[in-house]
Amino acid sequence: MENITYSEVKFWRKGNGKTNSFVRCLAIIFIILLFPLITIAQTHPYGFLDGNVLNDDGKLDWQNVYTNTGLPAGSISTGIQFDRELPDDIFTGGSTKDHLPISGWLNKLQDGSSSDKTNILQAGAILIEGRIYFFGNRFSNEGATNIGFWFFKDDVNILNGTFDGEHEVGDLLVVAEISKGGTVGKIAAYEWKGSAANGGNVPSSAKSLIKIVDEEHPQPNLLAAVVNAGNVSTPWDYQAKGEPIANVMPPITFFEGFINVADLPLNNACFSSFLVETRASFSLTSILEDFVGSNFNVQPLVSIDDIADCESEFPRELVATPTGGIPPLNYEWKKDGVIIPDEDGASIMVSEEGTYSVTVTGSGVGGIGTCTSEADTATVTIYENPDLTNQTDEFCEDAEGSGKVDDIDLTGYEAAIGIPGGSSGTWYVGDGTGGALVSDATDVDGVTNGAIYTVSYTDENTCTSTAKVTFTINDLPDLTDQTDQFCEDPEDSGSVDDIDLTSYEAAIGIPGGSSGTWYVGDGTGGALVSDPSDVDGVTDGSIYTVSYTDDNTCTNTAKITFTIYDLPDLTDQTDDFCEDAEDSGKIDNIDLTGYESAIGIPGGSSVTWYEGDGTGGAEVSDAADIDGVTNGAIYTVSFSDGNSCTNTAKVTFTINALPEVNILEPPSDPVCSSDVDPSLGLVFLGSPSGGTWSGDVDTNGNFVPDLSESTQTIRYDYTDGNGCSNYDEITFEYEDQPQDDIFEATYCVPDAGLVDLSIYVPADATNVEYSGNGVDSNGNFTGNSAGVYLINITYNVPAHICRLGASISITLENCVVDEGCTLGYWKEHTDRWCDAYVTCDRYGDIFTSAPSAIANYSLLEVLNLGGGGIYNLGRQSVAALLNTCSSEVGFAYSDTETLIADVNDAFTSDEAGAFGIYLDGLNQAGCPLGGTSATTAPSSPECDVTGSGFALSTSLVSGFSVAPVPFVDQLNVQYHFDYVSDVNIQFFNFSGQLLQNFKFLGVTSGDISELNVGSLVSPGQTYIIKVNTDKESFSKTIISSE
Repeated sequence: MENITYSEVKFWRKGNGKTNSFVRCLAIIFIILLFPLITIAQTHPYGFLDGNVLNDDGKLDWQNVYTNTGLPAGSISTGIQFDRELPDDIFTGGSTKDHLPISGWLNKLQDGSSSDKTNILQAGAILIEGRIYFFGNRFSNEGATNIGFWFFKDDVNILNGTFDGEHEVGDLLVVAEISKGGTVGKIAAYEWKGSAANGGNVPSSAKSLIKIVDEEHPQPNLLAAVVNAGNVSTPWDYQAKGEPIANVMPPITFFEGFINVADLPLNNACFSSFLVETRASFSLTSILEDFVGSNFNVQPLVSIDDIADCESEFPRELVATPTGGIPPLNYEWKKDGVIIPDEDGASIMVSEEGTYSVTVTGSGVGGIGTCTSEADTATVTIYENPDLTNQTDEFCEDAEGSGKVDDIDLTGYEAAIGIPGGSSGTWYVGDGTGGALVSDATDVDGVTNGAIYTVSYTDENTCTSTAKVTFTINDLPDLTDQTDQFCEDPEDSGSVDDIDLTSYEAAIGIPGGSSGTWYVGDGTGGALVSDPSDVDGVTDGSIYTVSYTDDNTCTNTAKITFTIYDLPDLTDQTDDFCEDAEDSGKIDNIDLTGYESAIGIPGGSSVTWYEGDGTGGAEVSDAADIDGVTNGAIYTVSFSDGNSCTNTAKVTFTINALPEVNILEPPSDPVCSSDVDPSLGLVFLGSPSGGTWSGDVDTNGNFVPDLSESTQTIRYDYTDGNGCSNYDEITFEYEDQPQDDIFEATYCVPDAGLVDLSIYVPADATNVEYSGNGVDSNGNFTGNSAGVYLINITYNVPAHICRLGASISITLENCVVDEGCTLGYWKEHTDRWCDAYVTCDRYGDIFTSAPSAIANYSLLEVLNLGGGGIYNLGRQSVAALLNTCSSEVGFAYSDTETLIADVNDAFTSDEAGAFGIYLDGLNQAGCPLGGTSATTAPSSPECDVTGSGFALSTSLVSGFSVAPVPFVDQLNVQYHFDYVSDVNIQFFNFSGQLLQNFKFLGVTSGDISELNVGSLVSPGQTYIIKVNTDKESFSKTIISSE
């Protein structure tokens, strides 16, 4: 059998009654010799099937895989794999065969050599969407060889002498012949099943595989390959046998192909490794020779690293690093074997010790199944930070320098802080380690009150903690000069007797139980007061000084200066407030004592407060906390000094009302975003104007929903001219309108009754409404003819404020099964031919590009021709023409115009042989006709005159002509037969439908009949005109004007 390599594939399929393009451009060996390279690359957007490795035509090619640049997102490649040389890695052993388990395969690792023609130098594979492209090149083109490509689901690795890993159901094997003449011969694909019990059926000895692409029935849309026809440059290092130029692959050394995994009948397509092999023959049981392999991570790998760190550094991010896998990738995390919920990303935050593991799942090739990695684990260890305790200490200021202490040894505090003996910390000035480094922690000068020094200590686990020492530096005893004032004594104006100086010591700052030494005058140079508890004759401006030494022998002095006043000089006060929000018109918690200083009452003095104007009202029990103060309220204070000098003053209060603040026209609760006019939005107004907005609005009161929660809060605050503030606040439930769900489904017209729209409605839905074409108000599907039905469903569910919806597209198709009758049937049943064609029609009048060798034969004569090439296409095209025009045959072609155009194209493109084989397959799809006896007459009834021989011969010399062509609305038919006859003229469209009959009486050669067909034609279309005389029939194909 002649091997044929497909160079271009355009396939048809039958679905909604329309026929796609046909399989074309079958390349045979002599075409390859005429042209450098013909590939199937035209049907692929990449350069992986163009017979070279460079992307110099702008298409992605193996050069991109080599440089790892420009590869499509989601693609997975092996890179370019280089076989080891000198010595080589080769297969060995009788059990090393493709149909046997990998565990029995043997190799010589860097300990062998293969023949030059089977010596693989480089190989590679790349997955793009649902297709795997692969290649392998060899050292020499000195003969034919066979090559195989394994795609393993298991992680198959090459060991020294053996292989690690095993076959799994779903492994793929591609086997191809590379002929010495420079073509790809047979090519087939197999799936590993393991045994007959699993469905295996080849080879007969093991039944471990099934053939999924048959070499005898090529499927170039699933599997195809090419070899290089000329020299091909490589971007990587390559040296062919006997070639003077490096990095150039001679003809027939480079093999590349693809397999469309997405369209294969597989249950799962998760590959982990890739292996290229050369073989002694095409047989499954062939001896295996050279090989090279690599990872091919469709099934992803994943890794995570251990974490050991200090507790202060946690939580830490634990990151999974995937290798391979088809996106989208989903992750499953576990801690100590238990799944961590709601964690499916590439990283998690950890804050607990334990053993963590992760797996990653991607898609199978072409969406066939899912691919989950093996789990990787990591241990998280958390070290405690050193347990350090802050310290405090206090000193009196140095005599030499007020407010400071020198010679502090900070290292003396380290043991109490918790730093182990023999270790030391690093000291810093200030609270924290951001301050200056202490140069000598054993001798620190200038320590002031409140000074902080921080020590940083790092343990053996490199965990660091800090602690601080806070110093209190006491000044010399904190004594405060005092003054006192009296009303003059009545007996002795301008002086006061019986002054007890010791009573001032507490106020000065001398602790209770202690006492000082008193001197007359400012300082200790004056006379010693003999009895400081009873001093007479104190006049205005008199000064007495006390000296006090504390427990730390720190000594300081203070003085008291006396002023002798008349009655106290007090001043009335006023104040205003905003009413409390809790009690309109009033205010609580007024501290009357806070006004005493402004009134003129000395600090520390005792006073009495009364309600009202004067001291006649009720006495205030707690002047520091007055409640219920109203507008215009008056409170009076009575002040008596130490000498019973009394005066009064009053405080008058103004209580301003809070402003009335409102949010105008709040929305109804709840709110769905679809209820809001999208052109206006939801805008809030506040009264009075000029306030400020907060919550789920912007500064202008425009609603800005917080979609992280359903409850929305809006607040409006306002402050009036009196400085009084109030607010209004509302809350309501809100939901952003969810997007409608979108669904699509396709049914055959007879199955319209199976459409169930209730599956698109949740079980808890209420208020369900249906609209669109093809549905009634009760949700019943009403479509019953081919077409697309668009249906909308809306409903309420308890969990949503907004109504939800679904948009559904239901397509009803007229499903048709392909049929076709053979050329043998049409030869023997001429009575079943359609009306558009008769047996004596001239073949060249219909197929206008037919070669002269068959153009002048009638349809029936061509149907009976023998031979291949144009003769096979001739007889197959007549059978296909009759199948297409027959209303009783569901043929692959739906109109004769497309068929005739494709046949003419095959003749002009030198593809008659390939297209004839293709039509032969269509004509044998199964004939639905029958029920009549075979009619072996060589003509249709209208061709009969004196026998079939006459009709056939005269049809070649008699006839008619038509003008003008192309035509608009008028046709002139001139007759060319040498007898007088009535004629019936039939006008068909190109699908064989009869449009009109015309009848003319007694015409002969040279006569012209005019036909008016303007109402029947469309511009630029093909039509058939058929002339039937009393003796014979003729037909022609004509075209209308554009």
